[in-house]
Amino acid sequence: MKHKLTQVIKYFTLKYNFFKIMSYLYLFTPLKLTFDFTINTKKEMTQKWFSCVYTVFGNSFYRMTNHTLSIKPNIIYFANHRTISDFFVDPIVTHYNGVYIASYKVIYFLPMIYYFKLVTSAIEFFNKKIGRTDIHEFEKTLKRVQETNRSILIYPEGTRRHENYACDLKKGSIYYSYKNNSPIQFIITHGKDDINNEKTFTAKTNVKSFVYYSKVYDQNYEKYENMEAWYQYINSEWKTFFNTIYTSEHKVEDAIEKIDPTIFENNQNIQNCPNKKFLYLARLSIVSVSLHCISKVFSYATTFF
Repeated sequence: MKHKLTQVIKYFTLKYNFFKIMSYLYLFTPLKLTFDFTINTKKEMTQKWFSCVYTVFGNSFYRMTNHTLSIKPNIIYFANHRTISDFFVDPIVTHYNGVYIASYKVIYFLPMIYYFKLVTSAIEFFNKKIGRTDIHEFEKTLKRVQETNRSILIYPEGTRRHENYACDLKKGSIYYSYKNNSPIQFIITHGKDDINNEKTFTAKTNVKSFVYYSKVYDQNYEKYENMEAWYQYINSEWKTFFNTIYTSEHKVEDAIEKIDPTIFENNQNIQNCPNKKFLYLARLSIVSVSLHCISKVFSYATTFF
């Protein structure tokens, strides 16, 4: 009986943690930061947004490789895509240096993400047609990021994967890196899917995750004479790197260092935050619409009682 009670408590705790994390990410933290007069740049906004969640839930990240984050110009970071937790883990492990590339469809599911774009410039959107990506629009988005001296953060698997073995990568970003002489670095974080999992609606606190940085892959046009040859090389390297990590043990005592969530790199253009009055109006609009929707749902529900 006691064992069953413990299981029930654990079950509801994991569910509660999930909604708590989502509330902090998309309600409490942005509301608090909108009225934080100490924030002057968009990068500071990004750092405070995610380090707040990091601090509240007690998660830890450990660098396991001698390689560290590269801040070469025009670099593209390739990260493993596991769950929704990627969206607040990967900014930390890239020291708030990567700009997410996401489909516009994300806005339909997470409207707050457009507000995040407005105040941080840490995400860019592209059109994704049914069943395939518009490569022309995709490359225009990547170019727009690089032209403003921001680094690109991509999930090259193309979808969330819970399997512990590597798959073939999508070709678009690898072809782009070849055509634009953009170096690539892999950043694979083991254990981040335990933090927040939208598939099971569960989240854990005090999770220890292990971060692996690869070497930097610079283009060698003599060795790789076309985009397909470059793709085959990067695809093979990713699989080897990924599979090695997911078949290894991970111990805190083997870590090189604990990653500090308050540190960010300064290789990007420092962009000032939007005018505070504009932010107040944007936030007021979001809150008003949310309250209106809640009142409508409540009104509709009361008709059944």
